Amino acid sequence: MNDLTDDWEDQDDPTTPSSKRNVTSFVMGLVMMLFGVAAIVGGIILFFAVKAKVLDLFPFAERLVLLFGVGLGVGLIAMGILLAGWRVAVWFGVVTLVVGIGMLVFGFIKLAEPSLRFYAPLGFFVSLAGGVLIWAGRECEKEFDKMLRSDADLPA
Repeated sequence: MNDLTDDWEDQDDPTTPSSKRNVTSFVMGLVMMLFGVAAIVGGIILFFAVKAKVLDLFPFAERLVLLFGVGLGVGLIAMGILLAGWRVAVWFGVVTLVVGIGMLVFGFIKLAEPSLRFYAPLGFFVSLAGGVLIWAGRECEKEFDKMLRSDADLPA
């Protein structure tokens, strides 16, 4: 009897994902959301660098850099939400928001030191990306609930 149950438990059932796949999708989702936040912050910073003529790439570079950075960041965040779930996105967004606010406060406290002036705007943009994560997670929750309700209305 034990041999039959052991064989049955060893089979890979596609309807119930294993914990290994759950951990992998969780970690990959978090990594994608982290890269998404980095792309959003990097795109915004490069936009202002091109706008201030610190970087002079080509005539329409500022719009292209902002569109590519923010678009890539939002796309990575969306894929991360699909992999890890909306609860993880909201949790990670709250952590990102708190870290961004901490960087903003640290930047304002150390504003007199020229080497640390970068923390205040960076903290603002990281907080902004955290807000995007929280918003995206909450919107995905609403959409998932709509899909579940519409699937429940279908006849069997």
